[in-house]
Amino acid sequence: MPVSESTLSIPVEKVAAPGVGARMAATVSRLAARCLAPVDVASILCFRIAFGLIMIWEVYRYFDHGWIARYYIDPTWNFPYVGFEWVRPWPGNGMYIHFLALGFLAACMTLG
Repeated sequence: MPVSESTLSIPVEKVAAPGVGARMAATVSRLAARCLAPVDVASILCFRIAFGLIMIWEVYRYFDHGWIARYYIDPTWNFPYVGFEWVRPWPGNGMYIHFLALGFLAACMTLG
């Protein structure tokens, strides 16, 4: 749906030089047409497979190097993000289960 000056809340003539409104409407219209154009699914397929494989590799590395215990279980203090002070690592072996679930879900994403 092309954008016209009547759909804008402020008339373009009051905020832009003459002729800019038509160019802006044409640019928005072209952008909307490109966003809604059909796209081949091969690009998202390749991204999904690559992302899933990278996630599986990273989960493997965390298990192999002992980083789960080192970064999430052993520290006595984890620095929280502002507004997320309530988020804490799982107690006990919960982080290992969390990473197993993360690896399983990454495999599911890779396989489709």
